[in-house]
Amino acid sequence: MGRVIFGEMNLPSALAKTESEPDRKPARSAFKLAQLEEMFANNTYTSNIYAISKDQAGCRMLQHKLDEAGPEVFTIVFKEVVVHSVELMMDPFGNYLCQKIMEMANPAQLEILVECCHSHLVSISLNMHGARAVQKLIDLVRIVPVCMQRLVAPPCMLGQWGGTNFENL
Repeated sequence: MGRVIFGEMNLPSALAKTESEPDRKPARSAFKLAQLEEMFANNTYTSNIYAISKDQAGCRMLQHKLDEAGPEVFTIVFKEVVVHSVELMMDPFGNYLCQKIMEMANPAQLEILVECCHSHLVSISLNMHGARAVQKLIDLVRIVPVCMQRLVAPPCMLGQWGGTNFENL
């Protein structure tokens, strides 16, 4: 065990950081902040939406861009994200963008999103980040009966006799 680096206090080495321990890695980032700022300033981010959405700072910038931009920007982002929706729902950062898109989507867009991910619902739900995205999707599709039926139709969601009585959802 290495020497405890916590002032003059004599702590058990299991509770304190030692010299031999490596520092924690910072959050993953595929882009430098300056790169992201330049892409958003020049509107060249649209060709990298998938990669940006998996980056912590990039995901935040995309969400902010969706808040301030018009429907044409939302449509561009939606088309790119929906193709990768299953993977992004399970991503530590991409799931936040997916949830933002769900909140902003109209019923037709929600239906497209449900169609893209319904067959992967179980695996998405079993993922820590994906579970949050699925919960948001369930909350939002309640107003769209076709989407709700499609979402709860997988065999794993059927009742013991194959019925879909989900009145308590």
